[in-house]
This record gives sequence, structure tokens and C-alpha cells, in this order.
Amino acid sequence: PQNETEQAHNAALLANITLADLLPTITIDGVTQSLVDPENCYVSNDERVPDYPVITSVTAVPIDNPEAFVNTCINDDVYGAYVSETAIYFPQILGFQLPDVLTRIHKFSLGSTSASYSGSADIEGQVWVGGQNDFRMSDHDGDLRVMSTLYKQDSADFVDHFLYILRESPNETALDIVSRLPNANRPEPIGKPNEQLYGVRFLGDRAYAVTFILIDPLYVIDLADPADPRIAGELEVAGFSDFLHPVTDELLLGLGSEVAGGVKLELFDVSDISAPLSRGSATIGDLSTYSEARWDRHAFTYQADIAGVDRFTVPATSYSQLDGQFRFETSLHLFEIHDKQTPALASLVSAGQLTPPVTSEFGFAERNRAFLHDDTIYYVLEENVWSAFWLSPTMVNGPF
Repeated sequence: PQNETEQAHNAALLANITLADLLPTITIDGVTQSLVDPENCYVSNDERVPDYPVITSVTAVPIDNPEAFVNTCINDDVYGAYVSETAIYFPQILGFQLPDVLTRIHKFSLGSTSASYSGSADIEGQVWVGGQNDFRMSDHDGDLRVMSTLYKQDSADFVDHFLYILRESPNETALDIVSRLPNANRPEPIGKPNEQLYGVRFLGDRAYAVTFILIDPLYVIDLADPADPRIAGELEVAGFSDFLHPVTDELLLGLGSEVAGGVKLELFDVSDISAPLSRGSATIGDLSTYSEARWDRHAFTYQADIAGVDRFTVPATSYSQLDGQFRFETSLHLFEIHDKQTPALASLVSAGQLTPPVTSEFGFAERNRAFLHDDTIYYVLEENVWSAFWLSPTMVNGPF
């Protein structure tokens, strides 16, 4: 409660506030100035947009002349950003009541000195909800390809997945929906009933999507004709992949989980998009084992073409219980891909593991990073750095 004096004082303060007082500022060499030009900020007139005092701004700053920055903004909240060489895309949720959930996608084109608003479009479902899901968006030849998930109030099938292709309208400042999958001509759903969407990767004129409930269907989607995308093939294997990494145009590596637990790696042969195959798999640990790389690709390290062999590393943590105490052990697991130029002969090979001589009683490691330089492995585990040679990973040096 406020007395009359406090109310009068606060009213006087509010009366003296200007628009400039509410907008963000920028400080260059100790000089502060307004960042946002109110005349260059877009305001939504859609009643479905929450009336929050939020500004999302895009600022282009010339490195050689920071004072010549150019800013534009939208008076909307967004929940992520996807950046290509030519544009920035912002997804924004519209409506939070199932099943009426939409995502509005805003596009800002990147010029040599500024970012300019190029239009928006609404699609069904949600796009970016954390983890590796920023791979659900891809800018290719000016088209935005995007995967979305719509949750429904349907006990028989509570979730649908869609692929959209968006393009700038030639007639207005807007994004047009070029195509959507599934559609009336191609009604086959992406995923079986109640299957969640896990790993997604757009590569060239293809999209790969992994759904899962009991098995892992890998879908290969042909995007060669943006107006008519189609599911070209699928493969069902045990487990699922959270992260998909290109090995060649014809081989794809999946990293995720085995059905019974453990970190699973799968090498997919996608040379025939109508009939994808598995060229082998490997599992790290058991139900007590997990890897940060499943939800953060920065924990995954890949080194291509070392004498014709590709190398990559995956950190994994397992826990055990002894005398009532949980103990956690983290190792860096080494793998190779052989004969990648001939998909029918390609194989996934374990090359050992680097295990620092430390065990934690306090929980899992929050930082797992690796760097490969020629034959040397540098493994960052929390605050320490350990090293070893690829051909002798058990001879560990450190910590540094």
C-alpha cells in the first residue's frame, strides 16, 4: 500500500518518462546513445500476439566503424534464432492452448551494412524447443525448410510432425508457404502414431528425420522439387538418434540412445534414398550411461580424412553405486569410419577410449570438449585438459 505522498511522487516520475527512457541503449567508447529508432521497429497488429513489453532487435555493426551501426527491431518475443549466410530467422509461438499452437517465423535479410525485415509466415506446431532442435531449420537457395511438431488432444495419436518450405513473396513483404508435408497428394505422415521427433538434419536437397516410440524410423525426404517434397524411403532400427552428422553425401552418422540404455551410434547408408541401410552400430555403456553430445553438438568432435579414415570422439559418463555412494566416471570414446567412399563397404570401428584418472562423487561432468590435432587428442573435462595420442589413448597426460 502507498500513502498519498508516495503515489504523487510515483505519478510525477511516470509523467517525466519518455519513450527514449524505455528503449535500449548502446555505449561506444564511453558514449551512450539510443540503440533503437522507434520509426524503424515493427509492431504486430495481431491480437494473438501476447502484449508483453519485449523488443527483439537486430544490429549490424561495421567492425571498422562501430558508430555506423544500423538497427531494426520487432516488438515481439521470439524463442530462438537461426542464422544463414544471407538471413536471420526468428520463430515465435502464437497461442498456447492445444491444439491451436502456431509458430510465426520472421525473416530478416542480411545485407552488407544492415538487416532488413523480409516478411513472416505462420505454420502449425512448434519448431524450436531446445536441445539440438535448431537443426529443424535450414536456409537453402533462399528457401527456408523447417520441421514442426504439433501436440493434439487425441489419445490415439497425440502428436503430428510437419515439413514446411517457405519463400519470400514476390508481391508483398511476407513469406509464402511453398509446400507442406504431409498434404492431400502425399498424405503419409512423418512418424508412426505417438512417435516423437528426435534428430533432424537438412543436407542439400534432402531432409533426414528420426522419430521414435519403440523403434527408430529414419525418414529420408526428397526436397529436390521444393513444391513437391516427398518421403523417399525409411529404415527401422532399434534405438533412436538425437543428432545426425553427414559423413559423405551417401553416409550419415546417428548419435542417440539404445532402447535398453546406453549411447548408440549408427552408420546409415543413404546412397539409395528409397532404401536406406545400416552399415553397423556401436553402443557405449548401459542404462547408467549418457552423453552430453546427445543434446549439445559442441561435445561431438569430428576429424575427416586422416589417411582415408574419419575420426570422431564422443564423451560418455556412467555411474555406479558403492557403499551407498554414487560414483561417476567420464571417458572420451574414440571411433573411426573406414571405406567411406564405398558405402557398401563402409564400417564403424571403435578405436578405444581416453579415461582421465579421476572419479567424481559429486555428479556428472558439466563440460566435455575435445580437440583433435593431427594424431593428438586434447580432452577438456571440467577445468582440466588431458591429452593422448590417437593410437595410444590409454597413455594419458595431464592434467594441464
